[in-house]
Amino acid sequence: MKLIRLIKINKPTSRRIVLLLLAFLVYLILSLIYFGPSSINKLNSYIFNNSSDPQQFIWYYGWWPYAITHHLNPFISKYVWFPKGYNVAWSTSIPTLSLLMLPVTLFGNAILSYNLVALLSPVLAATAMFALVYYLTKKYWAAVLSGYIYGFSSFMLGQLLGHPQQYAIFLLPMIVLLYILLLKTKIKPLYFVIFTSLLLVLQTGISLEITMTFMLFGALFWILSYYLTEYRLNLKASFKYIIYTLLTYVILLSPFIFYLLKGLHNLPKTIHPLIPFSLNVANLFIPTPLTLIGGSQLTNLTHFFIGNMAENGAYLGLVLLLLLLFIAIKYWQYGIYRVLTLCLILIGIASLGPRLHLLGQTGASIWMPWALMAKIPLIRDAQPDRFALYFFFLTAITVGLWLAIRPKSRRHSQIKYLVVTIGILLLIPNVSVYSWTKTNLPTIFQKQNFNRYLGAKPNILILPFDSSGIYYQYATGMSFTQATGYVGFIPKNYAISPVISAFKTGNIPNNFNALFSKFVKSNKISKIIIFIPQTQTSIINAIHDLHWQERQVGNSILVIPKND
Repeated sequence: MKLIRLIKINKPTSRRIVLLLLAFLVYLILSLIYFGPSSINKLNSYIFNNSSDPQQFIWYYGWWPYAITHHLNPFISKYVWFPKGYNVAWSTSIPTLSLLMLPVTLFGNAILSYNLVALLSPVLAATAMFALVYYLTKKYWAAVLSGYIYGFSSFMLGQLLGHPQQYAIFLLPMIVLLYILLLKTKIKPLYFVIFTSLLLVLQTGISLEITMTFMLFGALFWILSYYLTEYRLNLKASFKYIIYTLLTYVILLSPFIFYLLKGLHNLPKTIHPLIPFSLNVANLFIPTPLTLIGGSQLTNLTHFFIGNMAENGAYLGLVLLLLLLFIAIKYWQYGIYRVLTLCLILIGIASLGPRLHLLGQTGASIWMPWALMAKIPLIRDAQPDRFALYFFFLTAITVGLWLAIRPKSRRHSQIKYLVVTIGILLLIPNVSVYSWTKTNLPTIFQKQNFNRYLGAKPNILILPFDSSGIYYQYATGMSFTQATGYVGFIPKNYAISPVISAFKTGNIPNNFNALFSKFVKSNKISKIIIFIPQTQTSIINAIHDLHWQERQVGNSILVIPKND
């Protein structure tokens, strides 16, 4: 606080900017301490938490600039799932992030873009929440702590393992702040409509899933606020501007919507199965290995959680849970706290998914309300466990408002801040979970070998099909097309293929030779690359049985199909 007092600035706006920058700097330092590489030189050659998902997104960071600079339609890529191509509108293609980072990608590379967004996303999310809470409370440290709760939440810690479409959540507090400014007549309605619709378009370009659930839960919050708070007249007066905003949003998004509709026919019945990706109730108070305090010690319990570690990000900790309960009881008579509490409860129920999960087990006979929502288009494939995002969003606001309540005494204020600080300490990440891995191209894809083994512009089948092939394509400057590609869900017309099923399961049908030969011919595959360590033996043996020309190159087998 002494540092803030040293900043002698008369203009309120200038002072707010300085305070915002100070908060940003605090969050940036924390992000670098938690997640930063040991050397700045690693940013463009090492991948943060390298796995198939980050490699997919590195491809997307490269795809949009590549398509634009080569005058290609960026919504339909013929470089994957060739020759039919792939409609990227329904996948997590992150056009907003890719285009924002276009200069970095073009003058650096897509790895640098991926890493920078990963490191900055907690910082930007925390700063955006800081701005929202500071506007509501005018309390600097309350806003700083609230920003941390949102920007460095357990949800964020999990998604940082490889899901930029989930961890780039810095626009959501900005949208809410714009609406509050409208309610308080601090912004002209026209500006609200323009800026909010633009932010919604940008958010859709990061994650359609988050945009739709944000609208759904935002509508829930609006309805509860209308009936439970004293702002009914303001809310009613603002409703028409919400409609104008949504109409403007749809108009601005019309090219994207066109390709969504165009890709409907090839959309699988289910993109994300809901039951494996629903919240475990115990995850609210039992930390996973992502959390420093208690996470490693309780793996005997958390290994029962369904889903993977990245998706078990609902841990609030007992301190924050009890604090939320205390606030709900003590301030229930105030409408805003009733709304915040009810939203937390209802979103919590929704996050349980269509069936109840306690400690990983599925209660087969315990039906949950989200089963109804799972039938609504654009909402049905939203993963319920990801609603934890809104836990932390609402918790940050609730805690910030509570800290801003005038205390009975200085000691009382200190106790309040101490409680919240302890709650935050329980969320500190286990930094050993996060890693930086150097990228390496296999021998066959290295520049000096590519033309020798693969020729010019080959169409390749890479096995296993969900491997790093998508990254190799980017790293070779898009020098080849591929017959599959790990860029999201498998297109419906491929998902029904017994060949693709065999690649996924390793179960080889009796007529595999004929089926695979037909698959190779119909998809114009000129070369097959099998990475020996990763590919199932049953698949390797089945391809051996075709007696096509083979050659081992490094740790891969190059297969040249016969042209019948």
